[in-house]
Amino acid sequence: MPRVTYATRLADLAAKPLSDYDRGFVESLTQYYQRKRSMTAGRRAAIERLEERYSDESLAAAAANSHHRRGRPGPESPGRRAGRHDRHRPVRGHLHDHRWWCMGQRQEVH
Repeated sequence: MPRVTYATRLADLAAKPLSDYDRGFVESLTQYYQRKRSMTAGRRAAIERLEERYSDESLAAAAANSHHRRGRPGPESPGRRAGRHDRHRPVRGHLHDHRWWCMGQRQEVH
């Protein structure tokens, strides 16, 4: 059995369907490993997290739940209302439009 190094682990990760951000991060880790021939504790932990996120089991589970989108509520949950349609609109008025959220409640009304 061949020796498993960070180079082979990173090559295996690069062969998987990664997000653009994760692909760039894996390339950065590969370049670092080629220069230094070692990994810091933080980089080792990041590789382990990436391997866990993109393991065959995780990818299979994600494919099975492909109809769910992260961050967007589905039809079973009411979710958040669209911008400019919240229940405090009559009180806050234009403050949300101009991103003046740091005013206190009394300042908004008066």
